[in-house]
Amino acid sequence: MEGNVDQHHAFGPGLAIFEKYVNETTTEEYDGKKLQSVIEGFAYVFAEHMKDEIDTLLSLEKYEKIDWRKINDDFVTELRKGSSVSAHLLKS
Repeated sequence: MEGNVDQHHAFGPGLAIFEKYVNETTTEEYDGKKLQSVIEGFAYVFAEHMKDEIDTLLSLEKYEKIDWRKINDDFVTELRKGSSVSAHLLKS
């Protein structure tokens, strides 16, 4: 999992900047180009990480049987507790 951890360190600062921007920027200050730039600053390594993490999670099966259905059901339950964004994800 060392590679996954390295990836977390690589995109973490950019994700923190993104989080700060979306949580602290007022409607008047919002700049779509600025937000796009923030996202582009970490998007490639984040996308690679998400792709790579699938293999990492699947490889854990050799240590312990994983109940993927339960994990998915728990995830959906948590999404249902969330925002309109999570409601949109559930429709997909």
